[in-house]
Amino acid sequence: MDGVRLRAERRSQAKALYRSSDGGQHWTLTAAANAPVLSGNVSLPAAGGLPVDGYVSPYSLGHQGLAVLTPDKAWLFPDRSGVFRTTDGGRAWTPVDGLVRAGLVGGGSGNIVFVDADHGWVCEVGAGLWRTTDGVHWRHLGT
Repeated sequence: MDGVRLRAERRSQAKALYRSSDGGQHWTLTAAANAPVLSGNVSLPAAGGLPVDGYVSPYSLGHQGLAVLTPDKAWLFPDRSGVFRTTDGGRAWTPVDGLVRAGLVGGGSGNIVFVDADHGWVCEVGAGLWRTTDGVHWRHLGT
């Protein structure tokens, strides 16, 4: 980025989510986390509540920190942030409050995995492992 100097808050990153409904032939911007100081004063033309907090690693293998269950349901765990959930294909994202109540503070690196709409796990390096059996209530299994 020649001539552009970015001053980002610690733990912040602009993000964009694109979706395809034709096997990847065409892509549509679904949601964005706009932060002008993070994106060189470029504002992406989509809302959607993607969190500005935390980082999504662009060079990780697979989909670390992202669990997509259906075209509508997904969970996002950006590094150095909390866990977020969408039920409308990524148009809106909300924090997963049950994890905070179960003791997940966030702020580290980790991963999230779901095998169906009810059964999932969140692992945060150095903090522990959490499990849900209903997609809402979470239990800390230990460190």
